Amino acid sequence: MVKPLIDSKALNAMPARGLLQGAKAIMDAYELNDDQFNRFVMLGLPLRKVQGRIVAHVANIDAFFVSLTNPRLSPKVPKEIWIKDGKADLEISDF
Repeated sequence: MVKPLIDSKALNAMPARGLLQGAKAIMDAYELNDDQFNRFVMLGLPLRKVQGRIVAHVANIDAFFVSLTNPRLSPKVPKEIWIKDGKADLEISDF
């Protein structure tokens, strides 16, 4: 059985339309710590700042993680991801 990306407790705490407001809400929903959150932001985690507050939709975040972890979506996928000087450094492998 595949575990959902978001646990049911966090899902129940979300607004009905799936909008997460604030970095903490996103980190709680996806069980991320500060370092993990910052790394995924550098890799393109889909979020926006609206009036100084970070907002993101769960469907967009789910799609981001699906594409990040699916080697079939691209002929070149990161084999290893390292963060150096605030930028993602990807070790690419051909499949």
